[in-house]
Amino acid sequence: EQALEQGLPVMGVCRGMQLIQRLYGTILWRVDGHAARQRSIDRGGVQLIRTCYHNIGAKETIPDLEVLARAEDCVIEEVRHRRLPIRGLMWHPERIERPDADDVALFQSFFYEE
Repeated sequence: EQALEQGLPVMGVCRGMQLIQRLYGTILWRVDGHAARQRSIDRGGVQLIRTCYHNIGAKETIPDLEVLARAEDCVIEEVRHRRLPIRGLMWHPERIERPDADDVALFQSFFYEE
């Protein structure tokens, strides 16, 4: 809330995305098979392999949050707010040895081009 009051974009990774979802009223549930595993994620029709470390997630969200990616079990893996500069990821781009070019581009476009 403080970042938004100051006009700053907010990117929540894993627990940060969970906090974004809770802030807007999304109900979170225990999910199995997402902790310390690589997952296949559908991101707009493109299949990505990403490393996840969560056991809490959601399969539905509120209308203000647009779902951008889901795991094969329909757990939401990425959201963005429809009007505010808020984005959330459930995977950990920082926990791999060599950053993925798509993840780097995602962060660059969010923080520097929006």
